[in-house]
Amino acid sequence: MGKRNKTVLVEHLSDEISDLEDRVKIYKKANERYERIRKVKIFGNFLRLVLPYIACIGLAFGASYGIGGDIPFYPQDVLKVNHHVEEFDNRGSVNSESEFREAFSDTDSSAAYYTKWELKADNRYYRFRKVYKFKSKEVSLGALRNAVANNTDLDSIIGNPFNSKMEIKDSLTEEDLANDGYMTVTYKYQDEKDFIVAPEETASNIGRGVIFILVSGLNMLVYSFFSDFSTYDYLKEKDEINRYYVPNDLSYLEKELEEKKLVYANTSEKEQLISNGK
Repeated sequence: MGKRNKTVLVEHLSDEISDLEDRVKIYKKANERYERIRKVKIFGNFLRLVLPYIACIGLAFGASYGIGGDIPFYPQDVLKVNHHVEEFDNRGSVNSESEFREAFSDTDSSAAYYTKWELKADNRYYRFRKVYKFKSKEVSLGALRNAVANNTDLDSIIGNPFNSKMEIKDSLTEEDLANDGYMTVTYKYQDEKDFIVAPEETASNIGRGVIFILVSGLNMLVYSFFSDFSTYDYLKEKDEINRYYVPNDLSYLEKELEEKKLVYANTSEKEQLISNGK
C-alpha cells in the first residue's frame, strides 16, 4: 500500500511540475511582450517631447540654407565666375558671349544636325533632324569645332541623340535644295579659374531676407501648433507607463517549482531503493 501511495505521489508531483513549468513559460512570454510595449510607448512619448524642437531646428536650418548661410538684409561679397556661351555652325556663323555670374552646376549644352533634303518617289522631300544634349565637362569644345568644320557625325563625339525626327516637306526653296547637311552647336560652360568678388545685388539680398522671414514665421507657427508639448511632463508619463506595464512576479512560481522538483527527486530516489531491495 505504501509503495502504491508513493507511486501515485510521484505521478502527482510530475504533473504539478509540468503545470508549473508551463505557467512559468507563459508568464515569461507575457513579460517579454509587456517589456516591448513599455519600451515602444516610452520611445513614443520621448518623440512627443522632442518633436517640436526637431521641427523648429529643421526649419531654422532651412531658413539658413535658403539665404545661403548669410545675414539677411546685409549685403555680402559674392564670388562670380565667368560664364561662356559659344554658338557656331558649319556655315561659318559664330557667336560668343560671356558674363560674370554666381557659380552653379554644369548646365546642358546642345547641338543639332540636319541631313540634306532628299526627294523621294512620292515627290516629297525628306531629311532627318537629330538633337543632342550634353554637359560641357563631358565633351570638349575643340572636338565639337573640328566635327562641325569637317561635317563629322556627332554621334561619335557626343553619343546617342536626345531625340531624332524625320521632317517632310512638299516643296523647298532653291536655297534649301542647294544646302548640304546643317550642324549647329550651343556650348555653355563656366571658367572657375576666371572669377571676381563683387558685392551682392540688392534684389538678391532682399530676396534672401524675405525667404528668411517667411521660414522664420513658419517656424513660429509650427512651435505654436505644438505649444501643448511645452507643458508635456515626460517623466510623469514614463512613470505611469512603468506602473501600468509591471511584469509578472515569477519568483514564487520558480521557488515552488524548485521545491516540487526537490521533493520529486527525493521520492523517486526512495522508490528506486525500495524496488532494488535496499
